[in-house]
Amino acid sequence: MQKVDSNKCALVNSQMHPVFLCVCVHLHSHCRKVTWGNQETIWSPSRTALIAVPTTRILALSQPKKDLSALSQDLLRKKHEGIEEAKKRSACVPSSTAQYEHVARLATPNVRHRSSQAVSPPHTKQCEHNCPVWHISPVVQNAVASPRILQLAQPRNTHPEYKSNRQVETCISCAAKSAQASPRLEQLCVPKVRESKLFYQLGHPESTIRPVSKGARKATASARVRELSIPKSYIPP
Repeated sequence: MQKVDSNKCALVNSQMHPVFLCVCVHLHSHCRKVTWGNQETIWSPSRTALIAVPTTRILALSQPKKDLSALSQDLLRKKHEGIEEAKKRSACVPSSTAQYEHVARLATPNVRHRSSQAVSPPHTKQCEHNCPVWHISPVVQNAVASPRILQLAQPRNTHPEYKSNRQVETCISCAAKSAQASPRLEQLCVPKVRESKLFYQLGHPESTIRPVSKGARKATASARVRELSIPKSYIPP
């Protein structure tokens, strides 16, 4: 066996990363199994933190939350039962008698407890919500308007310089009134009709959908364009 120089070992140990050294110490040391509660703190708490007294709010926040898993399971179970019940209802076909009774019940108008045409006091506490009369509370009836409310209720006066039914300042000449539009002017007034580019008219099968211009058909490709048009996998003969 070869002898290992102690100086070399010390030099190697000094150059090793601290984390690697910690891992080596942990692997070669016989320590107890780490479980919940027997770990040592990395940062030692201060003396002030050790003797601190938590407040009532901290104690309330430290309490664990209620376990709502049972409630969520109950909601899921009820939802599943509702879906199953709806499936059963949709599966069973009702009879013609049941359908007739259902249609007759839907066609029957709602019966009011008091007719809107009946003569009765218009403002009573016993009136229902479907009463056609708008009820005004006694507090609103006996309310006294403040001077500011009365001031805001007054309509504004017309401005003294306001002129109603005034004539148009721009005068139209008689020549413009009696002028007649020329055919060219009428042609220019007609809006342009744009062709829809979403659909193409059906033509001969051999005709192109998008027509190629005459210049593009007569164009001559340069050497560079021909070089770029050759596929990469092409092997010349």
